[in-house]
Amino acid sequence: NYSLVNMTDFQSAQALVTRASGIFDTELRPLVPKNESNFANNLEGGLTQLNDLVRNKASPMDIMMVVHSQIHPNLLEAFNLQLR
Repeated sequence: NYSLVNMTDFQSAQALVTRASGIFDTELRPLVPKNESNFANNLEGGLTQLNDLVRNKASPMDIMMVVHSQIHPNLLEAFNLQLR
């Protein structure tokens, strides 16, 4: 069971997810190489799912799973980023 504890943090999370999706759509998506478009589509799907989870006040574990299993790896692949 999970209950929302801090409304300000929740509203900040909503704003950050919206901003991240906007940055991806307007600034990053055009930079994705054509051969990496599948990763970009997966990244977009992850951002959409993250937005839905935050809006529906999902548990922190559910949110973390989307970030670490869908957003992060696809972000790395779409833009050929290297971990140090």
